[in-house]
Amino acid sequence: MNLYYENLYNSNTKSALKYYKLAVETYPEMADFMGQLLTNEFESR
Repeated sequence: MNLYYENLYNSNTKSALKYYKLAVETYPEMADFMGQLLTNEFESR
């Protein structure tokens, strides 16, 4: 599962949002963590 999140983090914005949607549907309890990853990714650009 770690690789999955690393792939999410390293993907481009469009793919990241697609993976985010998939991940939230699959692991609703991970939504905050995923959102934080995406926030960090966007702010680092």
